[in-house]
Amino acid sequence: MFGLYRTQWTDIPGSPVIGGATIAGSFWKDRIGAGVFVVNDKIGIFNRTNASLSYAQKIKFAKQHQISLGVQGGAFINRVNFSGTNPLDYNDPDLASKTPTKAVFDFSVGISYKWKTLLVGFSVPNVIEPNAKFANVYGGNTSYQYVRHYNVFAQYKVELLKGKFNITPTIVMRKGYATGFQADASLMFDYKNMVFLGAGYRNSFGVMALGGVNIMDMFTIAYAYDYTTQRTLRGQVGSTHE
Repeated sequence: MFGLYRTQWTDIPGSPVIGGATIAGSFWKDRIGAGVFVVNDKIGIFNRTNASLSYAQKIKFAKQHQISLGVQGGAFINRVNFSGTNPLDYNDPDLASKTPTKAVFDFSVGISYKWKTLLVGFSVPNVIEPNAKFANVYGGNTSYQYVRHYNVFAQYKVELLKGKFNITPTIVMRKGYATGFQADASLMFDYKNMVFLGAGYRNSFGVMALGGVNIMDMFTIAYAYDYTTQRTLRGQVGSTHE
């Protein structure tokens, strides 16, 4: 079970707020994985809830070598809260009392390869690219278009002093249609898998720091902080906490 809450750019009205939870497990002697994923993403007047099911098939083709094929599918419930706007801008005072809702369906696919402590993967979210259409005050449609992305992930855990200390570098790269290339790189240090500290960099944005503790091999509590290094944004957007 995993829970997440993230508030981003706290000095901007209507800034992004994300909260969610997952429940997942392995079955059939660790040959398959399955889970439930629910997350709510709020940005300005837009509020989106995603509820999905996930499934992964694990294929062990040699000693310490494993490939996993995964698929995740579900519903995206999109809402527009006009109470956060000036209805006179739309020439329709009745908008202030409306929260139009539209649901669409989509799925994502992915593949990963694991060898010892090396893990690499590739995934494609929003394969169908659904379009949530809302009727606007002028008789037409306003669209909220989901866009397909391509993600590449790599991680390698280096064990020191017989696993007493561990160093884990990670890199994530993503690209979507008509969006810029984005890459995150981080380095995590942990002691006996009990306490961990890390730092990272996200291109075109800034740096991040994180830390946490594992309790009785059952609970993990962690915190992350983002800080922008862009001169045009620094001091304007506020902080990000997760």
